[in-house]
Amino acid sequence: MKLLLILPVLLLSLLSTGCSQAQAEPQTVTLQVKGMTCENCVKGIEGTLENTAGVMENEVSLEDRTATITYDANKLSPEKLAKRVSSLGYPASVESAQAE
Repeated sequence: MKLLLILPVLLLSLLSTGCSQAQAEPQTVTLQVKGMTCENCVKGIEGTLENTAGVMENEVSLEDRTATITYDANKLSPEKLAKRVSSLGYPASVESAQAE
């Protein structure tokens, strides 16, 4: 009997928790990335970004020396993404950021 009383309260609390966190619109940032010299550099950065929670898409250009990243603003920021790329040995800075 107690279990039957607890289940609705538990379900209600789970539902209200999920609703209280607003879904952020995806954001896109373009980073200037220094130090890339070949396609292996590009693949390394792309692979790391693909495995970063909150990154939805990324495109790294050796020619332009940029990384364009679409991400969940609830989980990441342009500065965090720049630090992530810089931690790989490719100094990165925010060139531009915009909402989708």
